[in-house]
Amino acid sequence: PIKGNCPWNERELFLVEGDSAGGSAKQARDPTFQAVYPLKGKPLNVMETAQDKINNNAEIAGLLAAIGVNTEGKGGKKDPLYGKIILLADADVDGSHINTLLLGVKYKFVRPLIEQGYVYTVRSPLYKGNKGTDVFFGMTKEEVWEQAGSKVDITYLKGWGEVSPEDLGIALDPAKRTLIKILPSGKKGNAEFEQLLGKKPAFRKQLLGVI
Repeated sequence: PIKGNCPWNERELFLVEGDSAGGSAKQARDPTFQAVYPLKGKPLNVMETAQDKINNNAEIAGLLAAIGVNTEGKGGKKDPLYGKIILLADADVDGSHINTLLLGVKYKFVRPLIEQGYVYTVRSPLYKGNKGTDVFFGMTKEEVWEQAGSKVDITYLKGWGEVSPEDLGIALDPAKRTLIKILPSGKKGNAEFEQLLGKKPAFRKQLLGVI
């Protein structure tokens, strides 16, 4: 929970993949305006799941409660609990899948948060460079080299769980991170998103190029 009386529009909720990254994020956050909800696994695909099964899913119920609504999409407050809901998943296929499932939860239960621009993802780096006591992050090795300016030891990051709490400012610190706002997709985009997470796999296979 957030400590203090920070206005709702300045509050941030991070939805973090995995216990390791979740634990680091809890240590690295600024508790005056940031909260962390660690996911225990891949969320339920609520777009293709019956309501009674959603009601009995503890992970979805906890996630929605953290946002401030119940499994019917209803909450008791006029304003959202957070001005930013930030998806902090790994920069790999599994991370993209988790982000998509989380967006499905937002789309079904709290769509106004997307429409009003309150939902974000974090630009997740793939490489980390160490040069003495300095640390550099980038999407490519070249990007790390450019920041370091000279020889640097570079490692590939499998996920946020490999980033120490001290270095997680790259995701949590407003002065260091890069946020990507999730924008409303319009009528056509909504229909495609519903197909993507729907019960029929044909559209998903088409996107993946397997049919």
